[in-house]
Amino acid sequence: MVMRSSSSARGFSLAETLIAAALIASATAAMLPAIAQASRLQRDSDLQTAAVLMSVARLERLESAIAAGLGAGGSLEAPVDGWHAWLDRDGRGVQEADAAFACRWAAAPSAAPGVLIAAVRVAPRAAPHAAITLSTAVRHD
Repeated sequence: MVMRSSSSARGFSLAETLIAAALIASATAAMLPAIAQASRLQRDSDLQTAAVLMSVARLERLESAIAAGLGAGGSLEAPVDGWHAWLDRDGRGVQEADAAFACRWAAAPSAAPGVLIAAVRVAPRAAPHAAITLSTAVRHD
């Protein structure tokens, strides 16, 4: 009796392996720009989220100060003594060189008597285009 080997177990040829590797490499290369953009968008989103949280906290403090008698002042466009702060990523005040965010606030008169408009702007220093500005009307007696 003669035994014959089965030829049904066929492997991949070198050409097939090279073609598959080239397809995977080109598909991966095509996705790299999308991955890089997603990474940038995630970073900007994280910065904006932090800026919103810092803006809300500062606006609450400003509202309380106005209700306690603080008058109009400050500027959202340029630092004014007593009306701005440099903040780290956790919202703590730091020196300008160590700051991740620039925070400015202002209280301006409104058309309604006895009311000031409180406004806060927090801008990530790495992405100033992602600045967040919040404002509200506060009764001032």
